[in-house]
Amino acid sequence: MEPLRSNDSKHIGPYRLEGRLGAGAMGEVFLGRSRGERMVAVKLIHPLYASDADFRRRFRLEVEACRRVGGFHTAQVIDADLEADRPWMASAYVPGPSLKQVLAKHRRLPHDTVRVLGAGLAEALAAIHSVRVIHRDLKPSNILLTYDGPRVIDFGIARAVDGSAHTTQPGTPGFMAPEVLTGNQATEACDVFALGVVLAVADGASPFGEEPQAAITYRVVNAEPDLDAVDAQIRELVARCLAKNPADRPTPGEVLDCLDTRASVARWLPEPVVDMISMYEAPEPTEPPADPQHYSRLLEAEQVARRIPDAYARAEAQVHVATVVSPFDADQAARLLDDALYPTTQRGGAPAPSRRQMLRHLAGHATFELGTVLAGAETQFAGPILDEIEDIIQSMIREEPGTVACAITRLAEAVASTDPTRADRIARMNPDQAIQASAMARAATATAQVDPARAEQMARNITRLPTQAIRPVPESGSRARSRWWPRPGEVRQKASTATAPLSQDSARLWAARALSKVALTMSGDDAFKLQRPSGIEAESTITAAGASTAGRPASPGQLLADAEQLARDITADDTRALAMTTVITAAAQIDRDRAGSLLTEAEQLARTRVNSANREEALREVALAAARSEPARAEKIARSLHGQEHTVAELASAVAVTDRACAERIAAAITDEYVHAIVMAEIAVRTDPARAEPRVRDALQAAHHDPSRMVEVAIVAARTDRALAEEIVYAIRSRDNVRTADFWRARALADLACLIRNA
Repeated sequence: MEPLRSNDSKHIGPYRLEGRLGAGAMGEVFLGRSRGERMVAVKLIHPLYASDADFRRRFRLEVEACRRVGGFHTAQVIDADLEADRPWMASAYVPGPSLKQVLAKHRRLPHDTVRVLGAGLAEALAAIHSVRVIHRDLKPSNILLTYDGPRVIDFGIARAVDGSAHTTQPGTPGFMAPEVLTGNQATEACDVFALGVVLAVADGASPFGEEPQAAITYRVVNAEPDLDAVDAQIRELVARCLAKNPADRPTPGEVLDCLDTRASVARWLPEPVVDMISMYEAPEPTEPPADPQHYSRLLEAEQVARRIPDAYARAEAQVHVATVVSPFDADQAARLLDDALYPTTQRGGAPAPSRRQMLRHLAGHATFELGTVLAGAETQFAGPILDEIEDIIQSMIREEPGTVACAITRLAEAVASTDPTRADRIARMNPDQAIQASAMARAATATAQVDPARAEQMARNITRLPTQAIRPVPESGSRARSRWWPRPGEVRQKASTATAPLSQDSARLWAARALSKVALTMSGDDAFKLQRPSGIEAESTITAAGASTAGRPASPGQLLADAEQLARDITADDTRALAMTTVITAAAQIDRDRAGSLLTEAEQLARTRVNSANREEALREVALAAARSEPARAEKIARSLHGQEHTVAELASAVAVTDRACAERIAAAITDEYVHAIVMAEIAVRTDPARAEPRVRDALQAAHHDPSRMVEVAIVAARTDRALAEEIVYAIRSRDNVRTADFWRARALADLACLIRNA
């Protein structure tokens, strides 16, 4: 339980609030006490929905469903006020963890416990069905375990047998019956199917596998369940519950008749689970967080995002908020994304876009954020959405190949940390093989953060792509293939309508770069020595610190040695020089004792051997590597980058960490009014926060009321002066009918919450 926040009410109706139990897309749940000191769970609806007549109607139906069921296998509704400014419902507090929490910790329950669980759930379903209600979302997270049996909760998507639906969403993937998945009418039998899945999962089985959700859904409809791991005493019963034909499934009463629950209910749970329940018996609020503004800003960001009139812009803002929420509350982030994918209104009374239309829009306009949320979500939720996104990308490749390259690359990078196999598959979808190689390199670098061995394999696989022995001809004036990491929002890569061949040199270039980045990620603070004489034409001289072994990644030294060999095998002089610049720059960042000589070699190589189309990127890599250890070198390189103001700004910000005067000299060369002002503000915030406000206000003035720039200024200001940051956020105005002031304000509030939390 969390403590109450500074802006939370202390009372709801007659109930005194003591803490927060959770929050969802529609409302918040508090722990409260009645006047007689009985504990209750109070569900309070968000203000945004309080004025929505249709939502009030659905909430009323939920309260009625809970009241009709009652009984000792559900959380009894105690009180409700459906006419309040913010409607609320109070139910009996159930002290116990969810089955989902228990299985996450203990994997499976004892066979006797599973049988008592099944009897309790069957009895609960009998009570639910007796009042002509179908739960439709029975799953481990909606089952609480207590000393005297399970409790079924959350009737938010329940449906009366007479057909009045509370929502258009039929349930949770993985627990939905075949007839529901194929679009047929839900009956009480769909709850029995879910009961069968729950019992199998509680007994340690995966009846329809653990592969991507599309495969699970297919098996639910077409294949027989795998019940080998289920207790032999209930295996036949579970199989009957999972019958494809609803008429072949037992009723809840028949399930009760089949289960032997002679064991004492008082002893139905194993000791570890009893210990978990004891933690819920008398929850006490914890100490208040250091800064409760984090929570209030996120809630405000959600509410602001939901009132954006244009459905597409609203979804983009909601996904941005979800990205901020994802690291510490993946379930809430998933709810925000789910809300974004099912828009109910559109500007000007136009029909709301379909779910697939919305997903396609987000895949193209908020790719990395969408991927980040899905990477942090549960597989059952994220799997089918990612499967659908891959299908959408295939159609985009056919219909608009010139715009899909950046989306493919960024999505692969976003999901690499949790699903390297999918990331590699997505990266390979690009029809332009040269861009495909760069996407694989980026995915490998992202994977290195969590699985270095897999990252190494992904990097080496680049050289196994089909290649043609041709020398790559750079596009005139283009730096699309030289930019290592594009800045957010930039589309630096373009795909052609036909499959572009990949030269052997390009494959080696990207593999060498990827291995260098993986080595740099792996090295951390464990610097190792690199023995190499000066001169690029020497034999391979980066001495390996260890060789790769089965199942384990090579050492950073071995990876750099292999990257150097790949670079030396490149036949084109300028491409070889570009690859070597990356390898030597990575070595300089790892071998700090020889960083100076290595950076000198890399800079000379970049200036003399790399062609003009790629020279800026090569020098940028060297300068960024030198920013902290040799700011003077970074300054000298910055002066030679004529007309590359964003690169110069990037260098000035990096140098500011160690040398303010040098950073300001670098920034002085920037002629763009706003870019110069925001860089000077960032330098001031980093080096002299007490006197940074004048610089921040200069940047605000230079923004000329551009909302995207005002958001950027607010984030810089928030590092030292939150009041000033909020002043800027609430001053945002927009003349764009699609990306309104609320669009930018929601993004800014979410970013402020992220800064507050990480402070």
